[in-house]
Amino acid sequence: MEQSTATCGRIRHPLAPFGLGLITLGVYSLVWMYKILEEMRRHANNYSITSGGAAVGFLFLPIFNIFWAIYLWFRIPTCVNRMKGDCNTENGRLNAAIGLVNLIPIIGYIIWSALIQSSLNDHWRAHGQRV
Repeated sequence: MEQSTATCGRIRHPLAPFGLGLITLGVYSLVWMYKILEEMRRHANNYSITSGGAAVGFLFLPIFNIFWAIYLWFRIPTCVNRMKGDCNTENGRLNAAIGLVNLIPIIGYIIWSALIQSSLNDHWRAHGQRV
């Protein structure tokens, strides 16, 4: 799955962050978060989206990582919505409140990451990304 343009992101299976994260003991979940944040930042011309490197790096700081992870639960859906709104593609599917689903152990993360990736997939398809 190669990217068709420099401004589009990669279409991934919605359950990949959880499934591959489970197989790799959580490493792929960090890689996934880095990749989607970098793709959104590149696509949206760098407007107030945290870089993928900073987002993942902050997760390794003791104590701060708890607050940062919770912040990302709410920030990523907001950024996806804003990016989609700026491009006039299907705005309003996600909102920050979806971060609350992460309070449900395991199932919450599966639902959250699947919704984020599905929404991104829809956006990338609207911009002509090849599957």
